[in-house]
Amino acid sequence: MTEFLPYITGPAGATAVLTAVLYAVYRFATDHLMPIAHKALDSHLARIDELSRNIADSNATVARLAESIDRRLAVLEDKLR
Repeated sequence: MTEFLPYITGPAGATAVLTAVLYAVYRFATDHLMPIAHKALDSHLARIDELSRNIADSNATVARLAESIDRRLAVLEDKLR
């Protein structure tokens, strides 16, 4: 057993430990962090969709108001002539 001790404590052992740690970090990220990020991203995109719908509605309202103002001004201009 002592003849394997230099290999276990040397570069090969460090490589094995690093591989195990990287695998644990990968598993943690894919099992725990990715679902959290996915939910957060979905929530964020849903809010952006809602905001864009609200902006489109606001733009339509402003366009209707602008047309109404334009019609009223046209009537006033005709009365002033």
